Amino acid sequence: MSLADDLAASRGEAQENRRFPRLRVDIPVLRRSGQGFVGERALNISYAGLAIATRELLLPGSPVELVIPAPDGACEVPVMARVSTIEQVAGGADASSELPYRAGLKITHIDPGLVPTFESLFLRLLTIPDGKRARRRIELSAETSWQGRPDEPALALRLRNMSVSGALVVGPEVPQKDFQGELSLVCAEDGKMQLVSAQVVWTRSGDPEDWAGLKFTGDAGQRAFLARVLRSFLFLPRRVKTPPDSRPIARVGQFEIEEFIARGGMCDVYRGRAVEGPLSGKQVALKRLRPELASEPGAVERFTTEADLGRLLKHPGVVHAHTALNFGGEHWIAMEYVDGRSLADILMVYTRAGVRPPIRSLMSIGEELLTILEHCHGFSSLSGRPIEVVHGDVTPSNVLLTEEGAVRLTDFGAASTKVSELGEQPAFATKLSYLAPELYLSGPPATPLVDVFQVAVLLYESATGVMPFKAQDPNEMCKAIKRGPIAPSRMNPEVTRALEKLILQGLSYEPRKRPQGARAFCDALYATGECPSALEAASARSVFYLWASDGGGRP
Repeated sequence: MSLADDLAASRGEAQENRRFPRLRVDIPVLRRSGQGFVGERALNISYAGLAIATRELLLPGSPVELVIPAPDGACEVPVMARVSTIEQVAGGADASSELPYRAGLKITHIDPGLVPTFESLFLRLLTIPDGKRARRRIELSAETSWQGRPDEPALALRLRNMSVSGALVVGPEVPQKDFQGELSLVCAEDGKMQLVSAQVVWTRSGDPEDWAGLKFTGDAGQRAFLARVLRSFLFLPRRVKTPPDSRPIARVGQFEIEEFIARGGMCDVYRGRAVEGPLSGKQVALKRLRPELASEPGAVERFTTEADLGRLLKHPGVVHAHTALNFGGEHWIAMEYVDGRSLADILMVYTRAGVRPPIRSLMSIGEELLTILEHCHGFSSLSGRPIEVVHGDVTPSNVLLTEEGAVRLTDFGAASTKVSELGEQPAFATKLSYLAPELYLSGPPATPLVDVFQVAVLLYESATGVMPFKAQDPNEMCKAIKRGPIAPSRMNPEVTRALEKLILQGLSYEPRKRPQGARAFCDALYATGECPSALEAASARSVFYLWASDGGGRP
């Protein structure tokens, strides 16, 4: 593979894989080169990593030693990082720029004693130097709402970046230019919500969403709250446990709400408990279709299909749905509560600690996942009618792991079946990076080989820490899949040739070249010798889970 192909394959990885808010900056950094340091530029920085403009072609996976100084010289922080992406800037290496490459780095180590200094660096970058307001923004993705005139309903929006002076929001509807209103913000430190006065400075039409730039116009009390929100975005990005809509929900039918758990693409999930009926006293997960999305074409049908399949697929690896209910005009599903964590969350802990997840544990998870999918693909009704459930959204966030090492598959909202009575074919809201090419080229119906492709993507991402393919639209994604990804062994030497060959086979552009079904993939995975025995498998997965749950201490 040529250098150009290498750069194209890794382009945009930080944008797709970013899980933490980042602060957009342009500050000097020092990178060790040989016995000394060379001066380069940091272009953005987060609690997990940073992007730098560099003079050297840094290979993905290579270690990097940096010193990050504050612009005012008051502090500097040495950090160890690892290269995750590299790309050539416009003009290439022959351009006149002294820094022709852009590298994405994942921070692997900071001296614990310097962590407060590192946090102080972020706060200094957000201050106002020399009497002029710093135009530095935190890039993020967070839900919010805009309240304009009292007689108008609030608009559901998404924050895309934010600074001490304003914010950028996006949504299917945005307030018009010069409108004044209030923006709803949540502080992650304590979960408190407050309305902040803002004025719309500009708007821009887009497809399918519009953009708006807001200027904060509140008093000193609101500015103090804004400072706390900005700090909480930087240092407590995953600790918000308050319902995002802040409504005092206490009871849904026969269930009581106990705690907000998470927000997905279309739903909010709560932990609750049944207080009456056959499930009385049992802890459940309550999933709510967000009201603002219920009017989207097919949304209610997909939500209902998920509830139906959750009841029908009686397999220990499938998260069971107890019942579906309509309460207060909203759609809910009461599901089995799984006391565990998603694979995405666990992999994030390993990434932040700079430790590679154990290959045998990852492959054991893949093997168990394929066994669950085999049951789904071969599922039949009581009368023997084949239903062939294709999950269609096999991603790390939908794979749950328990302390005992059990693997559970959840979220059948994108699933398709051969039985039309179970709902319409889905619109495939899965991330483009996980979507099998035949779906966005020809559309439904999906086949089990779609899930085979997604498991291969999941195994590649878990083993290497990066996505195999990157693109902004289906046509570019097709070209990337046809070219093939960078060999996973180049980014993780622990990936054997046999395992690499199997993963790349699963990522084939043509479905006929992939393993022909979940069982065939599972058998081939076990044949690589990278999966622990049946007696060791649950223990290996449990150790993998507990290491992350203990905060990332080396096992």
